[in-house]
Amino acid sequence: MEELERDPEKLWKQSRNHWNDPSLEEHNGDDAEKRRVFSFFQHIKIQTILAVIVFVAMLVGSQYDHPVVTKSKSWIRSELSSSFDFVAVAVWYDNLFEGSPAFIPRFGNNSQLALANQSSIDIVAPIEQGILLRSFADLLNGIEIVGAKQAEVHAIEKGRIILVPQGNSVIIQHSNERMSIYTRLSEVNVESGDWVEAGTTIGRLAPIEEEDYSVLFFSMKQGDQYIDPLEVITLD
Repeated sequence: MEELERDPEKLWKQSRNHWNDPSLEEHNGDDAEKRRVFSFFQHIKIQTILAVIVFVAMLVGSQYDHPVVTKSKSWIRSELSSSFDFVAVAVWYDNLFEGSPAFIPRFGNNSQLALANQSSIDIVAPIEQGILLRSFADLLNGIEIVGAKQAEVHAIEKGRIILVPQGNSVIIQHSNERMSIYTRLSEVNVESGDWVEAGTTIGRLAPIEEEDYSVLFFSMKQGDQYIDPLEVITLD
């Protein structure tokens, strides 16, 4: 009966306690506890010694201009200055434990995790039957697409509205640090903070006086760099 009443959670944790030496299972009481404490401090001692060795090696190496040392210093500088990929951690945690990590506050509302978890991304054209007027090679920060007069404008993929500047533009944040920007609208149907799916109508194009067509200025960014939207979308 005593064996059946053992706490399964406790057994699970004990089986994954890497500080314990397997030989400790043969001992009981205070003697086993002392051995566990000794094993723990042995690990700490070894890790401290290794850390000191690495630190001294780096300190000595920094005094030389050898190509290997220079390359190592550049790599360390790059790693220390780059931001930690919390999105990747959250996705891994969610897949493994079926829940977003509470220890990362920025994922409390699951917004970033929702962006990161898109297993399949649908891409649509911002306007139907659009025709390229000016290319990215001409403008360097976007393209111009001709469409029907006051044509509906659609979100190209799932994302969150982050800005509606001056009521005539919409900026959407997508996954993988990608952003889409829609300009020259006369009517906007969304607000900052709204979530949209690919194909959601976000507004209408502004009319052009005495013309039977409208023109959308459409931009995309990958991180801080403008990219050619035609590498992502396909016009009808």
